[in-house]
Amino acid sequence: MIVRGSSHEAYEPASCPEAIMDRLRGTTFWIFDLDDTLYHPRHGVLDQIRARTREFLSSHLGMQAADADRVRSSYLEKYGTTLAGLMQEDGLQPDSFLEFVHDIDLSALNPDEELIAALTRLPGRKVVFTNGPAVHASRVLSRLGLDAVFDTVFDIAAAGYQPKPALVAFQRFRTAHVFEPEEAAIFDDQTRNLVYPHQIGMSCVLVGATPLKPAEHVHVAVEHPLPLLQLLF
Repeated sequence: MIVRGSSHEAYEPASCPEAIMDRLRGTTFWIFDLDDTLYHPRHGVLDQIRARTREFLSSHLGMQAADADRVRSSYLEKYGTTLAGLMQEDGLQPDSFLEFVHDIDLSALNPDEELIAALTRLPGRKVVFTNGPAVHASRVLSRLGLDAVFDTVFDIAAAGYQPKPALVAFQRFRTAHVFEPEEAAIFDDQTRNLVYPHQIGMSCVLVGATPLKPAEHVHVAVEHPLPLLQLLF
């Protein structure tokens, strides 16, 4: 089921099958990805991170621009993040990389009062589960006015630098946050990050993209979480 809106600031009314709505209304544990999930991709935050990643690969590892792009894409596809590939294949220590690539301009992000209100109304615990570092998550949430809305952030360090969709990342998350999967929902902009949550019985919402073909692990697809959240509570 696809729920669409017209833009980040103004959405068309959304609709969703009652069976999915009923399940989501029974949710007591809400998991949200951060980048390109809690804000619209058009703000260009991930574009900056990609550019900084290419710059890091070029300046710190001596790669040419074309090689840097190839390595970044290859590691992202194979390991879930470029960092995971650099750690696995190049023995890179993560701190310098994370600090460098997340040193970006977030001035395009601003609070959305409707989103703040919709997230605040959600019952139960609310957690950000990101493949980025906690410092970046804190900066983004602060810019969005959401730093007081979420109970905590589970970042790449907490996952042992194993990114979603790696099974170990989800296992570490479940150890840190005890919850019943049937009462949990996850919002993420990557289809592959919804496979394991679906397998254990969570409600799965894909944000920002329409699946190229139907996928059983995508229960709802939305342009942005807001119109769906406004339907729930």
